[in-house]
Amino acid sequence: MSEKYNYVDFKEFLVFPYYLKIGKKQSAENWLARQLQITKPYSKYIPRYHSVKCEHLESFYFCFKSVSAVDEKLFQDFIQYGWGGIVWAAWISCITPYPDLYMTKLLKNINPARVPHNYWLVEVALNILDDDYESKVIYKSMEQFRDYISMIPLIKVPLRPWYTPAYIEQRRELQSQLKNIYQSKGTEAALKYFQRHKNLTYDVDYGTWVRNS
Repeated sequence: MSEKYNYVDFKEFLVFPYYLKIGKKQSAENWLARQLQITKPYSKYIPRYHSVKCEHLESFYFCFKSVSAVDEKLFQDFIQYGWGGIVWAAWISCITPYPDLYMTKLLKNINPARVPHNYWLVEVALNILDDDYESKVIYKSMEQFRDYISMIPLIKVPLRPWYTPAYIEQRRELQSQLKNIYQSKGTEAALKYFQRHKNLTYDVDYGTWVRNS
């Protein structure tokens, strides 16, 4: 198995403007307060996520999806990707009701110089993971956000692993077979073959891959 995920897939979680809004402390406090203000009147719909979705909870659902998807491999991908990924990894650590030891381990290894303007969020995340809360508004707000997330059972979020030798060989065989079908049976037959097997290739976007998996 690959040690990391396909970057096309894990970037699904690094969506503008979310990680930008939580990168700076004042902006994060304002954004979180606003999200809680929006969420509260519609919180009755949160446990009904699988059957009823509310447009006003779109940002909340996005965060919930990240919490559901994260594992050690994805968490490490975020941190290695850059400052935006570090911000999102720290944010997930702050709001997940399901903390894990790998979060603390990987966050502690981050050099503050990599994210001089955003390291405050890493420190907040480490405090929360160590159960060392401060009586500040942002900690209480994050706790409320976690409580909302805990109202929904985790969902499975499929992600493609990075290229492996087996995949490369599989792709080579697919391309060879496509070429043979095209030459012997024509374009229409080749397209039909590709449609049946396009989930085997990383050349399709994440949404297409999910729909065909």
